[in-house]
Amino acid sequence: MKRFLLIAVAAMLVTTSVVAQENRRRQNFERPDEATMLKMRTERMAKEYGLDEAQTEKLLELNKKYPNVMRGPGMGGPGMGRPDGNGNGRPQGERPQLSEEQIKEMQAAREAYEKELKAIFTEEQLKAYEANKERRPGDRGNDNNGRRRRGGRNG
Repeated sequence: MKRFLLIAVAAMLVTTSVVAQENRRRQNFERPDEATMLKMRTERMAKEYGLDEAQTEKLLELNKKYPNVMRGPGMGGPGMGRPDGNGNGRPQGERPQLSEEQIKEMQAAREAYEKELKAIFTEEQLKAYEANKERRPGDRGNDNNGRRRRGGRNG
């Protein structure tokens, strides 16, 4: 009985230590700056779609021109606080409320981005981009107006 109690106490101490270390790691995590994130996004897309050096440079300039197209509003970034530790200044799970005007502005920026992107990509690269667009995590649970669908993807 004493041995069982000793093992249980040791297990609880180890668990507590692991959780404390994980929390400390999260607090020390610093998000990359905007320029680094844009470069990472560009490099990821260049690798994914097989862009050459000239295309990659043009894509980087395009991503600098439209930095929020992929991220959207309220998804962290400059000026956002971290009172909840998740990097966006809102309670966990809360989504930003967008006005109709903001939604239209976002859609217009996305359309302009994709129009310029079509001038950079070859036909094959564009087909791959369009196919991946359907599987993007940010697009999964939303209808065409940016509102959350019930029941996930097919709901």
